[in-house]
Amino acid sequence: MTEVSDRGLLGIRRSLADKLPDWVSLAQQRYQEFLSKGPPADPKDFAAYHAACRAAIAHLDQLLGLAKSVNAGVDEATRGAQTDVEKLLERARESLPPPTD
Repeated sequence: MTEVSDRGLLGIRRSLADKLPDWVSLAQQRYQEFLSKGPPADPKDFAAYHAACRAAIAHLDQLLGLAKSVNAGVDEATRGAQTDVEKLLERARESLPPPTD
């Protein structure tokens, strides 16, 4: 199995962060279409419909949890990169001679 570098993981997280909103929206639309038909009258069919509704809610919950996790990872990596840039800028400032007025 190939190990994925931290940089590769960040790329995957960013890709997912870009795509997940569309996926969540599409899933929500499809489930809304399914729900708009209303429950069937037959008890067996109703039980299946109810199970499908519960699965849809669980699926959306999982997608939203994944989106939250992915965005947190991207935000954390971005904060780390900003900190690195700030450190580089500080070192650069320190290496410059003091301004002469």
